[in-house]
Amino acid sequence: MSAPEELVFEVAFLSRPGKSTPRYEEIRRYLNQLEGVSSPRSGGAVYRYRNPDTQVACDFVTYEADRDYVGLSFEIELPRPLFFALETLPLVVALSREFSLNVEIVSPDNEMEGCEPSFELLLHQWQVANRDEVQALESEGSRLPRLDNQALESMWEFMLVRPELARRYNRNHIAVPPVELVRELASGKVYRVVRWKRLSASALADSDFCWLEDPPQPLQDGTFVPSAVLREVAKFAFRDLSQPVNHRLFDKAKLQSELVHALESANMRPGGDFEVLRYRDVVDRDLTPMLEA
Repeated sequence: MSAPEELVFEVAFLSRPGKSTPRYEEIRRYLNQLEGVSSPRSGGAVYRYRNPDTQVACDFVTYEADRDYVGLSFEIELPRPLFFALETLPLVVALSREFSLNVEIVSPDNEMEGCEPSFELLLHQWQVANRDEVQALESEGSRLPRLDNQALESMWEFMLVRPELARRYNRNHIAVPPVELVRELASGKVYRVVRWKRLSASALADSDFCWLEDPPQPLQDGTFVPSAVLREVAKFAFRDLSQPVNHRLFDKAKLQSELVHALESANMRPGGDFEVLRYRDVVDRDLTPMLEA
């Protein structure tokens, strides 16, 4: 059975009264210089924004200009975690300011007429549409994976700076593994995990579990160590750092044997209890729009 078609949150760009309408070439040149945006292939109409670290994605779609519509729209599929909007909606605001354009919500419901956008206004409209889509899917029997809002946002913040953190630490051969999301098969609960290879020098993000990969014997490959347990039995091996983002640093190779000994008695979970999820598959536990909170 094919997956159901996802709803699209679409924002159209319109000329602003009293302002000149940008030429397509100007818009094309602007989109081409945006970090993370790839140009369409010959004859294509879609400029794709992709962030491989945060897994955030959206599209800018070009089409024939029509009256006040300049021939450009922003599209992002729903439902998504809130941080997808936090990362992409500023692109909409920046583009509208660059060319003095208004915006109009085209989909899912055209309840906002063309106006000068603010981030707060767009975010509210996105949150309402996202919440409504989650409720619609769940009313049809779907059970969407959820995670606490703060846990998702802190994961996103870490992944935003991870490339720079990796460049900094790689000079000293310290790994910076990404944060992954997994679902417990028995309960459906979602957790954050980081893979820790060979208990080697690593900078580990805040997470719920550490996923051991090829650890020294007698530790078992593929087991999950609860982060709370790790903090309790192996606090001697780590330094807690807050800049540029919260993480735990293990950089003392001489302590590895002590670390293995400490973990031998720890309560671990088999990796087979979990399945990996894409970021896009998870939604925030609390979907209340910020302006309604």
